Amino acid sequence: MTGEELKILREAHNLTQAELAAKIKVHQERISKWETGRHKISNSYVFILENFFKSLKKN
Repeated sequence: MTGEELKILREAHNLTQAELAAKIKVHQERISKWETGRHKISNSYVFILENFFKSLKKN
């Protein structure tokens, strides 16, 4: 998952960076750095994010 893909998913679910950060228990700044490409999303967080967004589709 790229930062751009993360931003698209987050916006598609009408979540702010702060809301997503709270849901996956990271600081909002980390979400911002991922989305802007300043930091690469680690494999462990890709897994967490994918599971989070999959859980939203079920509801």
